[in-house]
Formats: sequence, structure tokens, C-alpha cells
Amino acid sequence: MKEGVSFEKSNNFDKAHDLYTKGIANAKPETFVFSALYFKRSKIFHSHGLFRDCLADSEQALNSSLLNDRFKRYLNIQMLLSYGVRDKFLMALRLTIIAMKEIGNSIDAMRHKISVIDRYKSLPTFNKFITDALSKMEYDSIYITAPKYSPNLMTHESQSVASCVIMAYFYGLEIKLFKKNDFIYLQTLANDENFLFLVQFIEINTRIANFNGLNMSMLSIKHQSLKVSNAIFAYSNLFPHSCRKMIAHSRHYNGIIIRSTCSIKKSEQVFNNYGVFFDDCNNQVSQDFLKNLDYICKCKVCVDDVETVPIKKHKVPNEDLEYFRSDIKTLQEQINVLKSYLCEQCIVNNYLPLFNYVSEAKIILTLLRKIDEYQSYNTNEAYECIKLFFEIPAEEQVPYVTLQNIRATTQKS
Repeated sequence: MKEGVSFEKSNNFDKAHDLYTKGIANAKPETFVFSALYFKRSKIFHSHGLFRDCLADSEQALNSSLLNDRFKRYLNIQMLLSYGVRDKFLMALRLTIIAMKEIGNSIDAMRHKISVIDRYKSLPTFNKFITDALSKMEYDSIYITAPKYSPNLMTHESQSVASCVIMAYFYGLEIKLFKKNDFIYLQTLANDENFLFLVQFIEINTRIANFNGLNMSMLSIKHQSLKVSNAIFAYSNLFPHSCRKMIAHSRHYNGIIIRSTCSIKKSEQVFNNYGVFFDDCNNQVSQDFLKNLDYICKCKVCVDDVETVPIKKHKVPNEDLEYFRSDIKTLQEQINVLKSYLCEQCIVNNYLPLFNYVSEAKIILTLLRKIDEYQSYNTNEAYECIKLFFEIPAEEQVPYVTLQNIRATTQKS
């Protein structure tokens, strides 16, 4: 495996692929090495645009490691931050921030909207679509780190370490990482209901992005795709101004939800970072698909390109969660402090920690390493996410109705 990693680092993907394939043939099934080799090969497939092979290998990696909890937990972290999934995550993060901005940065207001959707949908049916139907598809597990997505079911048990810490990192939440000089425990972080809500919301966005892309090319599951996309379509409209110019929404054959973070012209090819790709279609076929999609928002706000009201940088509303940051650089400084505090040398293996022997705090440290790695991979993208969050416009563009507005209007009547 080490030899394959060295070939991978030198961009000699063919040799790395051959070594991983040979290793899979010789490795004992349902072992740590067997799972790791499948996962390594899946990343090679992804780098070559062979998405179906990538997903199949990733699924095999998870299936063969179900009895190996330490690897499964590490795999979730790796998958969330690996190659193409990074772009999906960043897109979902931007969408989450935009949606919260459009509703006045009110977590209560957004939670109310989701609760209305949950009441509207038949919960047993909805949960079957989301947690059962999708889980049977080949590509499900590479993207998903939490098993339950209905807001009624979100508890700390359904949240991954990766999701919580990544959200804390990008949102710059003021969370106490230490308690009486002890290591941090996930329970401390995950008991915050507002924090859980944000984690859940970004995972919904990530799921929709991945669901779009894979269904656009997997025509053999049209009927199931239609049912599942109908089930999650309500969640795709959690934006009070769902046709804002940075968000393109549409439905394909009454089934597929398209969401991106910029306007897309009708004649433009839709790349992987929009959540859609045509991995086995020629150009003519993909253009025929695009003719059926209306990407351009024609509402007054988008057409007139209304300017947002400028506000002071680094000043963020204090509602439900305390958002205070004097400088974006403090995020990196906090990571450095955390690394020192948790004693980086305690990791048993510099590449893959043995979770049977390390605490949850060290798992978080490993994740922070991966985030650090990601920052160097695409610092500008990460910075734009943080910048977008910090530059929240005043209440602008689109008036939104809150429960307080409704009550006030009713009382006046």
C-alpha cells in the first residue's frame, strides 16, 4: 500500500492502480488492508473521471469494513474530504450560508420551515425514501456520513465527528474545545441543537447535489429516481427566495432537482461542481438534456440585480448562536493550538490512526490534519466560504415572513 501511495503522490496513477488491484486480489477479505485498498483505488478512479467505478469501489470498501469500526469512522472522514467530494461539500456549504442569510440568519425561522415540510410529508413514507431507497443505490455511502436526515430524527448519535468539526471550522463557531484540561468529547459539541441543525442542513444540501449528478447519468433507475427526488424536492425549496441569482433551481422530467451556486446559461455545459455530470453521454446527448432545463432565474430581484446593503466586515448578527471573529486567521491559529494541545505525537500511525487505542480527541486531530491538507489544496475556495458567511447582508433583497410578522399582522387585524 505504501508503494501505491508513493506512486499516487508522484501522479503515476496507472502504477498505483495496478498495485492496489493486485493488493485487493491478495488481501484477506473483511480486513483493514482489504478495505483500505478498495478505498485507495476508488480515489484513483475518481481522479480519472471514472465515477461509477469509484463509487462501486467505495461501496465495497465500506461493506468489507462494517465489522471494523475504527476503519469505518476514518473512512467517513476521508470520503467527505476526498477529491470531488470536496467541491460538493463546498457547494453545499455555500448554499447553506445563502439560505440562512435569506431568512435573516434565523435558525428558528429555518427550523420552522423544515418542521412544516416534515408535517406535510408522510413521515414513514418520507423516511423510507430518504433512508431506505437511497441507501440501496450503489453510490450512497461514499457521500453520506450520517444515517438519518429528517429533522425529527437528528440527534448526536446520527452526527459524524467529521460533520461537526468541519462545520465548526468553517463557520468559526465559538465553541469551547477544552473542559477542565480534558480532551474534548463529541457529546459536548453535538448536544447543541442549533449546531446540529446547521450540520443537518448542509448534509441535506450535499445529498441533493450528489443525488442530482448521479441520477442524471443513471437512466436505468428512472422510476426510483423520480420517487426519491419527489420526496426530497420540498427540501430543495428551503430558500425563501429560491430563485436568487446565485442559486439555479429546476426539475428534470418532473424528477431531478438542480441546484448550483451561480447562474448557468442554457447552452453551458454543467460540470461536476454543479452537482450534475454526464459521464457516459456524448456532447449531443448532454445538450439535449440541457435543453429541457431552465437554469435562468427571471424574477425581479435577479433580473434587476438588486445590490445588497454593505455591512461592516467581521460583524455578524448574534441570534441563537454567537458568531464572533475578529480575523479569519484566528481559525488557523485555533487549529494550531488544538494540534499542540492534543499532542500530535500521540497518534499511533502518522497516516492512519488506530482507533482501538486513541481517544475521540485524537480522531478530531486527524480530521483537523485533513482540513489543513484541504486548505493548502484549495485555500481560495475555503476562504470564499468563510468570507461569504462573514459578509452577511442586512435584511435586503427579499422580504421574508416570520411567525412574529404573522402574529403582528393578525393582532392589527
